[in-house]
Amino acid sequence: MLLHALLCISLTPCVQAPVDEFATLLAEYQAAEAAWQAELDALEDVSEKSALRRKHPARAFSARFEAAANAGEGRALLWTLEHLRDSGLRTKEIAEAKPGLYERLVEGHAQAAWFADVLEPLSRDARHVGGAERLRAWYVRIIEAPAQPAVRAQALDLLASSLSRSDDAGEQALGLEWYLRLAREHGDTEWGRAAERAHYVELHLAVGCEAPAFTGTQVDGATFRLADTRGKVTLVAFYGLWSVAGRAALADIERFAGALSGAQFAIVGVDTGDRKDELAAALEEHGILPRFHAWQGEDRAPIAQSYRVASYPMYFLLDGLGVIRAKGTDLRALDAPAATLVEELRKGR
Repeated sequence: MLLHALLCISLTPCVQAPVDEFATLLAEYQAAEAAWQAELDALEDVSEKSALRRKHPARAFSARFEAAANAGEGRALLWTLEHLRDSGLRTKEIAEAKPGLYERLVEGHAQAAWFADVLEPLSRDARHVGGAERLRAWYVRIIEAPAQPAVRAQALDLLASSLSRSDDAGEQALGLEWYLRLAREHGDTEWGRAAERAHYVELHLAVGCEAPAFTGTQVDGATFRLADTRGKVTLVAFYGLWSVAGRAALADIERFAGALSGAQFAIVGVDTGDRKDELAAALEEHGILPRFHAWQGEDRAPIAQSYRVASYPMYFLLDGLGVIRAKGTDLRALDAPAATLVEELRKGR
C-alpha cells in the first residue's frame, strides 16, 4: 500500500506547507527515533533486537510525511526518500519508488535552498533511477531552473563529472564545457573554484583567450608590462639558458624576429635562468637585447607559473589585442600565423 501511494502522488507542485508544521513533525519523529535507538542499544538478546529493528518509528510516521508531501512540503518528500527502507519497503520496491520521488523533487522543488540535500543521494543513485542518461537530464533541469547559486553550482559539477568519466570522447569534451561554464558562472563557490583550478589552461591560456597580464624586470633593471606591446603582434617566449634547448631557442627567436621585423611586431622573452650576466651576453650575441626581456631567476617564477609552462621553450603568439592566436613548443609552426597577423595589421584590418 505504501509503495502504491508513493507512486500515485501527483507530480504537480503544490503550495508549500507551513514551515512550523513540518518542523514540528520532524522534531516529533526525531524524538521517537532517539527513544527507539536508546531502547535498541539497551537490549542484549539478539532476537529481541531483531524484532525491535522491524519496528522502526519511520513505519509509524511515513503516512504523516506522505501527507505533508502531498500538501507541497518538499522536505517531506526528501524524508520519504531517505527512509524508504526504514519504512518497510523491500529492495525491489525501493528501486521502483526512487525515480518517482526524485522526479517530484526536481520538478517541484529545485529552487529551494535545502535542495542541496537532494543532490548527494541523487548522485549515488544512478543505477536506481534509470542510468547516467536520466541522471544527467535531471542535472540539466536543475541547472536551467531558478535554483539557488550553490545548488546550481553543485549540479553543474556533478553533470560535468559524470560526463568526464565517460569512455566516450564526445561526452568527455562536453564534460569539459560544463566545467568551464561552472568556473565562469560560479567562480565564487567551492565547486567553481575547484573547476577554475583544474581547468585554468582551458579558461585562460587556450587559443582565443586574452593572454594573462604581467609585469617584468629586464636585465638592466627597467620594468615593462606585457600591455606595453598592445597594438602589435607579440611573441611571448619562455626559455632558460640552463638547458641546451633554451640556448637553441635564442637562435630560433633571432630567426623569427628577423623575418617579422617592423613596427607591427614585438618579442617578450621570459628567461628562467639564474645568471643575469649570462643572459645579457646571450641576448646581445643574438641581436635581441633591445627587445623586452624579463629575468626571473628560477624556472618556477611567477610569470612562467601564470602561463603554466611545463617545458621549455614554450611560445605564445598574441594579436594586437593581446589575444592568444597560436601556441606551442615549435616556433617554426608559428611562422605562418605570425606572418598573417602582421600582414593584417599592416593593412589595418
